[in-house]
Amino acid sequence: MTADVLEIKHIPTGGNENGSLKAREGELRAVLAPHRLCALLSDALGGFSLEGEMEILLRGKTVFPRSPRAALKKGVSVISSESVFAPGLSLSDHIRLLPGMLCGRKKARAKAEALCAEYGWTLDLTTPAGALSAGGRYRGEILLALLRGSEVLALREPEAALTPLEAEQTAAGLRKACQRGKTVLLLTARKWIAGLADGLDALSPAADDKPPNGWTLCPAAWCWRRGV
Repeated sequence: MTADVLEIKHIPTGGNENGSLKAREGELRAVLAPHRLCALLSDALGGFSLEGEMEILLRGKTVFPRSPRAALKKGVSVISSESVFAPGLSLSDHIRLLPGMLCGRKKARAKAEALCAEYGWTLDLTTPAGALSAGGRYRGEILLALLRGSEVLALREPEAALTPLEAEQTAAGLRKACQRGKTVLLLTARKWIAGLADGLDALSPAADDKPPNGWTLCPAAWCWRRGV
């Protein structure tokens, strides 16, 4: 049985009880939640916030990432539409700056091109980041997280940056990454994004909310599963 890589307890959903979620190794999992909760979860995972009483466990051990660098050292990368790229540097330039990369521009580009080809992505590696589309920057950050060796990738509201076609292509590549042991969370307020995942937790769903086609709702845990 595949082990749980990530567990988050005591999530303040605003209801009578706090929520929780789990994600297994090799799983592409969605968390359907209001914008406020998406931000709260991504900030906690990424080491951007020390507020709240949520408990984060990685492989069964409680962790408290107190900075983005600490989260990265734990193997957790958070990707959001608020890009941290230097606008004048290309994706290849940013890859060269990754810890442990220490390589020239050609080698950095070759590594990125190989990964893009493996996952079926087309990314502009030479144009300055400031000239890329929102989707290009967002997928570029995912690429850097994978090259960095992160084991858990939390994508905050990808619908804010990706078109539906880009989201489908990105999810297809991330599913291949999951087959290689990565764990991916889609933190989203949109059901069309949640429907790209293989498992789903709903936090604070509206009373009239319905699961995407092909999913079954387990009321006790507000957990939706495909084809159950």
